[in-house]
Amino acid sequence: MQNIGSDPAGRFVVSVGGLAFVVEDGLGPGESATFTYRCREGPLTAVADSTERVEESDEANNARTAGPFDCQSPSPSPSQSPSPSGSPTTSPSPTGSVQRPDLIVSSVSKERVVVSNVGDAPAGPFVVDVGDAGSFNISGLAVGAIRTVTYPCTPGQLTAIADVGNDVGESNENNNSKTAGPFECLPDLIVSAIGAQSVTVSNVGDGDAGPSAVQVAGQSFQVPPIQSDGKAQIDYPCVGGFVKAVADAFDQVTESNEGNNIDARDVGSCLQGGRGPARAARSSVAWMAVRWRVV
Repeated sequence: MQNIGSDPAGRFVVSVGGLAFVVEDGLGPGESATFTYRCREGPLTAVADSTERVEESDEANNARTAGPFDCQSPSPSPSQSPSPSGSPTTSPSPTGSVQRPDLIVSSVSKERVVVSNVGDAPAGPFVVDVGDAGSFNISGLAVGAIRTVTYPCTPGQLTAIADVGNDVGESNENNNSKTAGPFECLPDLIVSAIGAQSVTVSNVGDGDAGPSAVQVAGQSFQVPPIQSDGKAQIDYPCVGGFVKAVADAFDQVTESNEGNNIDARDVGSCLQGGRGPARAARSSVAWMAVRWRVV
């Protein structure tokens, strides 16, 4: 394949008759790359940038078909001398079929790929390519074994290709890939803790959350951006009793679950000099004395 455009192309995948090859470093203007593979019969179609990762000036000229090709083995040479008269001719024993591995992608999700060996022989080392999620080295797979590859949540459509470098000779080279998606990676904000002087907002989703607001006992406070699996603690003057808190109170963040933003708890009372419960400060001045920190 060749880059006939005026700009360099980044990493992309070339597919040929069920095989896939990754051009890891891409191609500069005028550069070309060549891949070889075992002989395959019939017509073959090669598709450059088969996973459509590269934005091109012409998206309609990525495929070419040739063939049909013939991979028949040469016929055996005829016997040089006839069999002796009266002696029966012995037919050669049939040769057993060659046992080979067969790698397939069982499933693709936004966070993991499952690869299986459904062949009748072990597979040696190979590489699984998952597009934007990355490439992963597999040390090998026994017959019937499976391997799960995990990665951070990756949005969009994902195509996973087992043995992308064609390192393993398989009984079936046409079942190595699977495409799924498009996927979304969304945050999910919840109130994970409420106290008399602080509230904690956690992001339990698989995407990062931008700035938001939390409402506590009717008052609103700013919440900084929170990464996936992160949390932020918001401090405020003491408020006692039964306190209700609402994460993402003004729906600033698109979440995977919009129904789990509310929590309410009895946080006890605020004591002043040991003389009994004190009323929570409600003046605008008191409620403006707020601070937050990401933890």
